Amino acid sequence: MNVVTISGRLAADPDLRFTGSGQPVANLRIAHTPRRKNPQGQWEDLRPALNSRYEELKEGER
Repeated sequence: MNVVTISGRLAADPDLRFTGSGQPVANLRIAHTPRRKNPQGQWEDLRPALNSRYEELKEGER
């Protein structure tokens, strides 16, 4: 089993579906604040970095 930890608020009710073989698949919409502390302890806005990566991300990527 894979374990993923995500921090944020649900933006919508989860959507639970099942594959043709009966495996459950859940789709979640998560809202979060795109900030983090840098090594100097200051908060940074991650949106510029996320926006530059947005077009590179593709379905099924690891």
